[in-house]
Amino acid sequence: MKRISIFLLLMFVSLCTFAQTQNIIKCHTTEYMEELRRQNPNMPSDADFEREMAILLRQRALNPTTNARVGPYVIPVIVHVLHTGQAVGTSPNIPAAQVQSQIRVINEDFNRTNANATTYWGTRGAGMPGGITFKLATVDPTGAPLAEAGVDRQVIAAQAGYDRAYIEGTIKPATSWDPTRYLNLWTISNPTTTSPGTLLGYAQFPIGTILTGMPTTGASNTDGVVVNVLSFGTNYTSTGANAGTGFNLFTFARGRTLTHELGHFFGLRHIWGDGSCADDFCADTPTHADANSSSPCYTHPKANTCGTTDEMFENYMDYTGDECMSIFTNDQVGRMVIALENGTRRSTLLTSTVANPIGAIANFSPSITSGCAPFSVNFTDNSTIPSGGPITSWVWNFDNTSIGGAFPSTFTGQNPPAVIFSGNGSYTVRLTVTNSIGSTSKNITINSSGTLILSSTPIVQDFETITTFSG
Repeated sequence: MKRISIFLLLMFVSLCTFAQTQNIIKCHTTEYMEELRRQNPNMPSDADFEREMAILLRQRALNPTTNARVGPYVIPVIVHVLHTGQAVGTSPNIPAAQVQSQIRVINEDFNRTNANATTYWGTRGAGMPGGITFKLATVDPTGAPLAEAGVDRQVIAAQAGYDRAYIEGTIKPATSWDPTRYLNLWTISNPTTTSPGTLLGYAQFPIGTILTGMPTTGASNTDGVVVNVLSFGTNYTSTGANAGTGFNLFTFARGRTLTHELGHFFGLRHIWGDGSCADDFCADTPTHADANSSSPCYTHPKANTCGTTDEMFENYMDYTGDECMSIFTNDQVGRMVIALENGTRRSTLLTSTVANPIGAIANFSPSITSGCAPFSVNFTDNSTIPSGGPITSWVWNFDNTSIGGAFPSTFTGQNPPAVIFSGNGSYTVRLTVTNSIGSTSKNITINSSGTLILSSTPIVQDFETITTFSG
């Protein structure tokens, strides 16, 4: 067991940066957090955070019910895909399939269902089986359904590289979604630091989210994780087949840059404690002399000068290559649980509904079939089905005073016959669709005074758009 020494936190500085022979800077979380504290002196210190974390861990351990509980937790995710105008599927404007592959990886890693889950460390090996699930958001902050689940594509200014100050000061504030409801992830090409090399990622530590009443000035619209597009997602299946470099760096081609950074997001330190033979505040991780970086992996036993007979180089909070990583420990899971259940921008994610399944989404479009009043208009169902199975009913409602001839005010079926509007006026057409999840409706208000001008936007909830006949 490692002795917890608060003063060692003062060493939580520059050691997060590490350049491999490929000139890779694995992580920049430590430097990023130090810079945030310089900009916001009222933010809690590392020592403050660890003091409160220790109190909450002891309280949890004294309660057998809470100590045994891990989840269920659902974390809604939005991935801001940053690009400079490339077509979808052309890096860095990555396809939705690449985003989905990354979500699969973190769900496997955090639930210990990854194909390479190590058995070497026995009972130390832990995850959150059935306890934590990352789900792609289904709606944007206004409640409108996303065209691609969990994906927000954003065009940014073309630059040779994007330094952290530009990402934090310009990109994040312009693109961040409510961090109390979304876990914000950003993918970007060529993020840079003051050190030359390819930066893979960095995260915002849960600043002040443990400490009651502690200020979090300047930390809201930057909360989340930045990942180099070259290490986001994977070409590897859950069984390790179909290996290839494809769209990312070979050594970091299995999506574990994000696993590592999410560890920071949930309050984990690097396994070497960001200092030689330092403390990561987890009793069941061996003391490490420094970061490991080997790829392919080391072999056991791997001793060090700290007196450790065997290092845990498979830990997600080390710097080994993706193929080497395979384990969180029980104490690391315990820290993440504390951050999840107590954090002001962590616990609120657990009650967010932005990743809830969406049933059939009502949508339709009108088209004019005659140029002068009385107007004959066809209405075509364009409803979509994100989830919940096929549509079981369509119900059309028309403002009866607007309908010419004998057409009824209600029609049940996917596409109604042509509707005759006998004259000028303001009329309402409403479509309600239903599937196994529920019903959604859409209204269109039609101002009839001549030639049709189409204007229509699909949405989840009742909403009016204006379609105008003019001329």
